[in-house]
Amino acid sequence: MSGCGGSDVPDPDDVVAVRGTTPTGALSLHYPRLPDSVGVTLSEDLRLGSLDGHPSLAFGDIRSIEAASDGTIFVLDYQASDIRTFDATGTYLGTIATEGDGPGELSNANGMILIADTLLWVQDHGKRMMLGLARDGTELHRIPMHVGNHGYMWNGTVDDRDRFWKPTDVSERPDVYPPPEGLNESVSVAYLVSYDIHTESVDSVLLGPRTYRSLVKHVGTGSMHLQIPFDVSPVTVVDPTGGFWHSDGSGYQIVRLDESGDTTLVISADVPPLPVTIEDQRKYVAQMTERDETMRSVAEEVVQVMRETQPAIAGLSLDDSGNVWVRRGATEDPVRFDVFSPEGDFLAAVGMALPVSEYLPPRFRSGSVYVLTHDELDVPYVVRAAVPVEALR
Repeated sequence: MSGCGGSDVPDPDDVVAVRGTTPTGALSLHYPRLPDSVGVTLSEDLRLGSLDGHPSLAFGDIRSIEAASDGTIFVLDYQASDIRTFDATGTYLGTIATEGDGPGELSNANGMILIADTLLWVQDHGKRMMLGLARDGTELHRIPMHVGNHGYMWNGTVDDRDRFWKPTDVSERPDVYPPPEGLNESVSVAYLVSYDIHTESVDSVLLGPRTYRSLVKHVGTGSMHLQIPFDVSPVTVVDPTGGFWHSDGSGYQIVRLDESGDTTLVISADVPPLPVTIEDQRKYVAQMTERDETMRSVAEEVVQVMRETQPAIAGLSLDDSGNVWVRRGATEDPVRFDVFSPEGDFLAAVGMALPVSEYLPPRFRSGSVYVLTHDELDVPYVVRAAVPVEALR
């Protein structure tokens, strides 16, 4: 950890919120100003990954990172279909799960979470199951996925009452196949669906409508859907102690919801969104054409319908103390988080001195944060950094 000082970095005590009440009676905290620069920068103290090193460090497609209180690190590699473990110094301990159809084996696992320091819940959408593994890989539980849809990475979690939570969308319009070519807009209603392990009951919380845009191109007998970068994207994170934090993506505002979906706290700030630059557009085209030059014309069509600004909020995460880490726009450099207490008090502006994956949220465990990063050759790494508790008071 290193500190960054300067006249443009006000002390957190000088960042004052205007307190008010929403029409529904919820507490409202509005910050006319947040620090212009980060006050604390997190520096890595451990890195796992290698291009040419030991095979245990050769990761292909990391979909989840977990850590126990003793520092043991678990890494789920989708490409290798395995879970590898390392001690707190980064020494390889072993592979506790490998590909297969037997107990404790994986097929298409794309996420996991460690519960009570002893149980790894792994989503395996190939088996359509949630697998409960001991830390040595022994399968202890197996339950059906309570929400059938799945994405690139599992975006569910388990709370302190042993309830699984996973978001899902219900379309408000009938599906049209094949969809028309060009820019398509879909509207759906978002829910968080829960499954109680003990009672086997299912419940849901309404989050509200969502709109997605994609560019559709017909290819042979199928169709290609390209999501529009920098579009507004709502994000919700489950508080393990109960309730949720949510941002609709339209501005710098996050709300605390109770388990009925009612707003209990609103935090907002005057934070202008970052522009979508020419360099952002060029980078997107370069990524699309890196392996297939024929994608250039399609990528340039996507560029034409990009927004002029990025969403002000790119992600939400919770640390072990229940503090909310608000990630600024996706291309913010360095990566910046505004940290708020569970009561909405501003605590710190924190930076990461390395690129951080947009797809895998940071994992906070026992005073450290674990993130996924890639180098210039797109080699994936697990990075650990200490979280300065004294700076978050």
